[in-house]
Amino acid sequence: MVVCIPDVPRAVVDWVREQGLGRVRHATVLTGGCLNRVRRLHCEHGATLVLKTPGASASAVDPAYAAEAAGLRLLTTAQGPLLPAVRLLGADFLLLSDLGCAPPRAGYWRDLGHGLARIHARRLPAFGMPPDVLGAAPLRAQGWMYGLEADGWGFFTERQLLPLARQVPQLVPAQPAVVLHGDLWRGNVSSGPDGEPALLDPAAHGGWAEMDLAMTRLFGGFPADFYQAYAELHPPLPGAGERLALYQLPALLHHVRLFGAGYLPQVAAHLARYVTV
Repeated sequence: MVVCIPDVPRAVVDWVREQGLGRVRHATVLTGGCLNRVRRLHCEHGATLVLKTPGASASAVDPAYAAEAAGLRLLTTAQGPLLPAVRLLGADFLLLSDLGCAPPRAGYWRDLGHGLARIHARRLPAFGMPPDVLGAAPLRAQGWMYGLEADGWGFFTERQLLPLARQVPQLVPAQPAVVLHGDLWRGNVSSGPDGEPALLDPAAHGGWAEMDLAMTRLFGGFPADFYQAYAELHPPLPGAGERLALYQLPALLHHVRLFGAGYLPQVAAHLARYVTV
């Protein structure tokens, strides 16, 4: 008789049994951002797995587990950071290997800096990802006509976002498309069973390497050892620091959309660096 833990998909329970891991005995809750419910599954014969299922916001946001699985494959790089292995993929769940989370070993941040630089050394033929694996639609400004607006939304779009968009070719030098993690904030780095660097929850795609680095500085930043080690393998382009706020705008706008106006002061401060209204 197979006993299902409440809310664990039957397909996962069956897969665990078929792999010879026995029953799923119990599940413990892990932190996993705001959009997913993440649990560690403890199997009868001692193995553990990580299960992601839609969280409370699932009705409004596509969990896009197929895109995450594709992103994990895209990020896999020789001598790169450790990544969870996809064990089973469903329309409403993603089952991953459990990396554990040992204390970071000595040299962790330098190793992570080198590992990210190796990921960014892999060039792609174009920016973005094919539509069938893109995790979420990119934010795009609406096509309002230029001029005075009767509402704040039109003013924000026409007088602040679009002028900034027109400046991008002057602000950003030509750079190749490389493999990006796509959501590289402090909460998406971890450590493996031996304390080695590991990456979680990618939104992988082709883009400018500076975008990943800008995201690392958005919510707390990484230690200086990380940036020094990264620069040893991938030296920064001139003026990279001046472009950080520009690269951070899409993530901040996404947070406004998901979590409300609390992020608007940061958006306004970032825009003020580039746009005079």
